[in-house]
Amino acid sequence: MTGWTDLVRRLPSMTEAELKAAIAKEAARDEPRASHLTRMHTRYGKLRNARERRALLRGEVDRD
Repeated sequence: MTGWTDLVRRLPSMTEAELKAAIAKEAARDEPRASHLTRMHTRYGKLRNARERRALLRGEVDRD
C-alpha cells in the first residue's frame, strides 16, 4: 500500500489472508509505519473474531 488514503479505501474489501500478507509486508519494511500496522491489525482482528464467532454459533467448537 502506498499511503493512508489507499489503505483506508482498500481495507473494507480485504480478506483475512490479504490483511495478513499486507501486515507481514508492512512489518518487513525498513521503516514500518506504526499507524498502518495498527489499523491493519485492528481490521484483521475484527475479521478473525467475526469468523470465530460464526463458527461458535454453528457449534463448531474445539473440544480439547
